[in-house]
Amino acid sequence: MEVNSSKEIVCLIIHSLVGDLNDSERAKLDSWLKDDENRAFYYAISQTGYVRNKINRLEKTDKSRAWQKLEMNMKIRLRNRKIKMLSAMVAAVLLIFGVGMGIWLSTRNAVSIVSSEPESGVGYGTRPVIRLASGEEICLLKDSVYNLRDGSLEDKGGYIRYQETADNKVEASELKYHEICVPKGSEYKMVLPDGTKVCLNAESVLRFPVSFSDNERRVTCDGEVFFDVAKDSLRPFCVESAGNLVKVLGTRFDIRHYEGEPYRAILLSGSIHLSGQGQTVLLNPGEQASLLDNRWVVEKADLEAIGWIDGYFLFKNCSLEHIMKELARWYNIEVFYADSRKQNEYYSFEIERSCSLKQVMEILRKTRTLDVEINGRTVIIR
Repeated sequence: MEVNSSKEIVCLIIHSLVGDLNDSERAKLDSWLKDDENRAFYYAISQTGYVRNKINRLEKTDKSRAWQKLEMNMKIRLRNRKIKMLSAMVAAVLLIFGVGMGIWLSTRNAVSIVSSEPESGVGYGTRPVIRLASGEEICLLKDSVYNLRDGSLEDKGGYIRYQETADNKVEASELKYHEICVPKGSEYKMVLPDGTKVCLNAESVLRFPVSFSDNERRVTCDGEVFFDVAKDSLRPFCVESAGNLVKVLGTRFDIRHYEGEPYRAILLSGSIHLSGQGQTVLLNPGEQASLLDNRWVVEKADLEAIGWIDGYFLFKNCSLEHIMKELARWYNIEVFYADSRKQNEYYSFEIERSCSLKQVMEILRKTRTLDVEINGRTVIIR
């Protein structure tokens, strides 16, 4: 099946990103993707989930304003020879949503076209490592298969799936644990044996049993981990972190606890029971709980705080100190302040995590008078 116009392929790509292609549309898109350059283009705009997230937001906000913001923030990585193709496709997207060419013409210079690999966070640090129950450590590489003593690890659809061996069932008292350690400058996605998907942010650790017991599925974590829990009415899923316990049956939530920061849990769907400090709270979708001064504070969730799952940073009125801690973790850098007062300046901006550190610093420079020196992995702010 042949695609007849750039407008048609844009429609197909959009429907693919939001997951509602019919069989005929899927056949057309598959045919178009047989070309190497087409496939590279599709991968470039879909790999982080950023564009998909922006498209989904259009249903909940003003379309004109949302598309303008999308055009200002998209950083599509394409080869130079794709410039004309990109222009035609973005124009078609705008026409589909009734925005017209005005926004595109006024913001086209904001779209970043690069011909080399971006200076992104991934790869800045060492690779994630799995520490096996046996004590052995394995550096985890993409597109690799690892046959372990108690199971295997295999890259499937962007997630590393851990599959236990069939005869590996044990009693809870006999559980042995593997541990995934994700350093600064990296992230990791995996699927546990029960089908639960987990995303580990930079500088995070997940400890999980070689095989889950028959009465519960229990893991522990540090740093920041997003869980998409597979439903199992007979075995609740439990997450221990910083002495607190989350208990669920099937839901989607984010847990964050870095050294020097308060514990925080954000719930996207389902419900969770959160226990700690002698207290128990129940979270509903769209709520978050933070442990402040040894008591739980439940409030409306700051969903933008977990934009990292979709591949972008979103800072809303955040201190420079907080922003630079996040950037230091992702870009694996050390930050020094020649003028400590700068730490208390506040900024708001949004940018993809795949952008280079220099691009992020340029945004900060333009927002306020900020003198930044980048020397390898050291950043000095004056």
